[in-house]
Parts: sequence; structure tokens; C-alpha cells
Amino acid sequence: MNTTSLYKEHVIDHYKDPRNWGRMDNYTHYAKVENSSCGDEMELFIEVNDGVVKDIRYLGRGCAISIATMSMFSEILKGKQLDDIKKLSEEDVLSLVGMNSDSGRKKCALLSLSALEKALESKEI
Repeated sequence: MNTTSLYKEHVIDHYKDPRNWGRMDNYTHYAKVENSSCGDEMELFIEVNDGVVKDIRYLGRGCAISIATMSMFSEILKGKQLDDIKKLSEEDVLSLVGMNSDSGRKKCALLSLSALEKALESKEI
């Protein structure tokens, strides 16, 4: 099995069984974002305590790439320091789904990063 097939299987797994899916009531940061080019929408809920992501949840509708990327992204964000999270780049996110920066589906994958950036800009509740 080649690397491309492994990435595709990983994306399909996270799309069919998204991790950290659902609403959160005790969030400290929130964002709602959309990809106007394809109609994907995401709501992101983050609970931060003492500068650490304690929990993260999301809801939305979108293509396999946007849902799978948010699922994978949410798994790596839990337990991380905000200072470290703020250093994440587009390339870091794209690598989760095995994409490069010239992919036609780049906007779908980067919706998760847009949601994170917007949520962290929001005033802490």
C-alpha cells in the first residue's frame, strides 16, 4: 500500500467517524467560519484553562476534506499550550491530510485553521 492510499484511508476514517464532533456549553473561545467557494461551514468551540486547550468540539457541514481535517486538527490541539498552537502554519495543517500548498482543495483543508485563528481572536468568555 502506498503513502497516498494511507492518507486517503486516514481522511475517509476521520470523515466517517469525526473525532470531537459536537457542541460544547462551557467554551471560552468560539468561531463560525465558512468557505464561500464551496459552502463548507464550521463552528468551533474551545475550552482554554491556564493557557492550555482542555477541550475542543466542532459542528458543521462540508466535504470530506474539511470535516476530516477538523477532526485530525482537533485531536492534536487537545492538551496543547496556546503559545504553541498560535505557531501552527498552513503547511502543518495541510500535512495532516497529505496535501501540498498547490492543491485545489487547499481551502477546504485550511478551514480548520481559519476557525482556530478566528476563535483565538475572540474575547475569552
